[in-house]
Amino acid sequence: HTVLEFLTPDLLELALQLGWLDRAGISIATGAKIYAFYHSTFQEYFAARSIADWHYFFIGDLHRQSPIFSPHWQETILFWFGRGDIAASEKESCLAALIDFERASGGFYHYRAYFLAAAAIAEFPESKYTQTIIDRLLTWRFAEYIPEQNLWQFYPLPIQDGARLALRQTDRIAAIAGLERFILTVRNPFLRWQAAHSLGKVFDPGNKIAIESLVDSIATVSNSDICIKICESVCKIDPNYNDVAIDKPIELIKTSAAPNIVRKAAFMLGKTSLERSLSSDKYIELFNLAIDTLVSIVKEHNEPTQLSPNAHQLAALENLRQLAPTHPVAQSQFKTKQTLPSSTRNRAKKAAHQRGNDIAISILANKLLTTTNPETQRRYAYQLGKFELGHPLAVETLLELMSSSHPASFYKRTGEYLKEILLDEQLPLVVKALKVKISDLDRGDRSAATIQCYKLLWYCADRLSYQKFVWVWNRSDSILPSDRHLEKRE
Repeated sequence: HTVLEFLTPDLLELALQLGWLDRAGISIATGAKIYAFYHSTFQEYFAARSIADWHYFFIGDLHRQSPIFSPHWQETILFWFGRGDIAASEKESCLAALIDFERASGGFYHYRAYFLAAAAIAEFPESKYTQTIIDRLLTWRFAEYIPEQNLWQFYPLPIQDGARLALRQTDRIAAIAGLERFILTVRNPFLRWQAAHSLGKVFDPGNKIAIESLVDSIATVSNSDICIKICESVCKIDPNYNDVAIDKPIELIKTSAAPNIVRKAAFMLGKTSLERSLSSDKYIELFNLAIDTLVSIVKEHNEPTQLSPNAHQLAALENLRQLAPTHPVAQSQFKTKQTLPSSTRNRAKKAAHQRGNDIAISILANKLLTTTNPETQRRYAYQLGKFELGHPLAVETLLELMSSSHPASFYKRTGEYLKEILLDEQLPLVVKALKVKISDLDRGDRSAATIQCYKLLWYCADRLSYQKFVWVWNRSDSILPSDRHLEKRE
């Protein structure tokens, strides 16, 4: 299309004067002048003005991502919802299609469609779906109560993070009202603290319901760890905070027998004092109490030169360095009995430097094929994948490790290693290997293995188009064919 198909010469000149359009150059082929939008916002706005039927946003195929899942289309879709010449019934229909988007193939795109609907009601807050959307986001962000089991079920971290961002992007008034309802009805102290902190710190600074809920919780919560977090939230949210938010940590310092609780209470007091810039004798005293407490923990039993310091001492030393880096004790270094040997990774790099990457890759592959220790397998696979991104043996090994039984702490790093070395064309392999874990999640399995596998599948859903992801999910093989082959098969 040419500009003059849409604008008369007078309007074109006006658009140039207003800065909506810029002269970008001259076409080599035709000699015609080329114009570009000054900012993408203009392009998105006019694109939204040209779309009458919302069904267009859902159209996609194996070669073209549906607009509702494309980040490049989000602003255009939101502009569409803000149009005054679109009937409310059409906007409601589009929202209904988003929140009811299919839950098949793991449900990953159901969540993404829902998050878009949340952003859309910022432009269309009068929607009949507004409260439904807000309530669902709060459930995903915090937890869902399962009365049959009398427990709160947390959603995987990608869903929690997505809901957290969606709440920030949605209609602010509706989000605040939803958080207030949640705080006033939820009984779980951890969830009430999280929601009140979000409300009073992010959505509505100084919100009275948030502050009152936090102050009341200090007196009733039995978990000292959560209590310290609540006290810190009160101090951050309310400049004129209730003294109980300071008195409680002081009490824990003086009475708790748990070194970890004493350390956390001291660190919280120290941070609060610094945030007030030690503006009065009161904060100076609190700061000194915090420093003295941390020094006492660092020095417990022996001086910092002792061998094998415990975890409390190491944590207290780190806290001390954050609060008072020039304190003499903060300059101390703990000695250890062991010296770290040069890593296999360094040896492999040295070999690569001396004899070439091909030799290093061959050495690592042979080592990987002969070892049976999972930790060693993971290390060799990662090193192999760093030398050659997407190395089939490295990817296969890490996928097998993700699918087999190990201690809970094993899976997070394994998943991170896999994401680092994967090529996009190998994403279908991950989907095929790990999709069985979705059934475990649906049955309530929240083990480390299941959660980390879910995060990897979410990563694949982010990088593949909706149509390609579903195509792979529903096939028995794992190879994503070329576009040309897809055209023949479809």
